[in-house]
Amino acid sequence: ALDSMSAGIMFFDEDLIVRLFNDSVRKLLDLPDSLIEDGIPMQTFWRFRAERGDYGDGDPDKVVSEIIESFGKKTFSKRGLRVTTAGRHIDTYRATTPDGGAVIVYNDISERR
Repeated sequence: ALDSMSAGIMFFDEDLIVRLFNDSVRKLLDLPDSLIEDGIPMQTFWRFRAERGDYGDGDPDKVVSEIIESFGKKTFSKRGLRVTTAGRHIDTYRATTPDGGAVIVYNDISERR
């Protein structure tokens, strides 16, 4: 069911380890196949994107640290918009789960923009 969705979906546990994702995440964010796998730390995912420039020109270490810190809060939900290096407008929704993990949903809204 997840792979039939156009939205990219990722779930990770309370230790920020990827536990579930669909292929749309790779396609929407133009990621290499090896970057997202079950059991990979989310820091690896964020570092790749920070070094590629997905979060702007900031220091990748600082960017990753700020993202990790934002997930340290017990309960949150956050919506944002990012323009990828390929020019796609990606609507992002992040929310915590009751067990301390989190889910991120990515939607390409380029046509609407």
